[in-house]
Amino acid sequence: MDIDRHDTDAFKDEEWERLEEEPDEDACRQKLLLYQRKHFVDTAVFDVKVLRESLVQLTQHVNFDRSPSRPRMERLLASYLEFMGNMARDHQRFARAIHYFDKGLNVTAHNHQALEATLLVRRGGAWNSWARVALLRGEQDKAQSYFASSIRDHDAACALDRWLPPHVKGAAIAAQAAAHACTVNDQSELDDALRWMDQAEQLLDAPISEESIYRGGNSYLLSFDKERFYLNKAAALLDCVIKDLRAPSRALDALAQLPAESLSRRIQTASLLLQARAHFELNDYPLSATLAGQALALARQTRDDSHIIGIDALCRELSATRANKLLEVARLKVGILEANNPEFFAAGYGDEDDDD
Repeated sequence: MDIDRHDTDAFKDEEWERLEEEPDEDACRQKLLLYQRKHFVDTAVFDVKVLRESLVQLTQHVNFDRSPSRPRMERLLASYLEFMGNMARDHQRFARAIHYFDKGLNVTAHNHQALEATLLVRRGGAWNSWARVALLRGEQDKAQSYFASSIRDHDAACALDRWLPPHVKGAAIAAQAAAHACTVNDQSELDDALRWMDQAEQLLDAPISEESIYRGGNSYLLSFDKERFYLNKAAALLDCVIKDLRAPSRALDALAQLPAESLSRRIQTASLLLQARAHFELNDYPLSATLAGQALALARQTRDDSHIIGIDALCRELSATRANKLLEVARLKVGILEANNPEFFAAGYGDEDDDD
């Protein structure tokens, strides 16, 4: 399916002529892997313009290419779209993120199941994050609609399981379980979701063979490792809308399985925020606020708006309890104010020259 030029409006017409040459497939692939690793460790948001140039080149090439290499280039283009969608989601640009994932799915057109499953899980994750923000805004109807879209995407990804290499299958099942846990109505439904999580855990140690990578098309499909699995499991135990179904102690047990230190600041942030939420549920408010403050410091470094919104929501919950007057909560409030209004805290802001 041809891809429109909706995402290329930042380029002037004359730049299209410069970009008409055939893209170097290996160079584009290595560039994507480089920035994916960079975003995993810290953030690649400042490199979006460079990534968009490759996206434009690949889009043009796929639109007009009829050579045997087209399927490979389609997969590469879809992977660029997936990565751009991930970054848009991290910065709360949910409609834009879903737009990228939609385009990626249109490119694959059901011709590559592992990549299709990856994009479905990513889009489902964006819907889920959008639903959480809608809940915080009191938009119940929107939240329910977004949660339904999230579950639909995760279920569709898992329906492809017989075509998926083990690591993609495990990641998809774990994400599906976490998505369903958000909307359970009773303990039996939560137990069903946790049974899926147990199924996913059985695939944690499945080797990622060369055959699996080949079946996946590229090695940068859904990753499935202990960090992501235990983050998903902890989220499933904490994200129930019904408070009585949350299991904070079990969530902390899951998070205790994470490596002592992660190479990824984003994973460190997610772990700290989940720990903070668990301790809030256990009424340990000082520790909850302290952990949330540590998560906030990392989220500001990676410019991760999705985590900042989650920390802000937790801070509001803390403020509604007897913890409101705690020093830790006061510090957290100041940190969130700085994160949401960086221009007011910039060095020299408001200074005036002294003419005397």
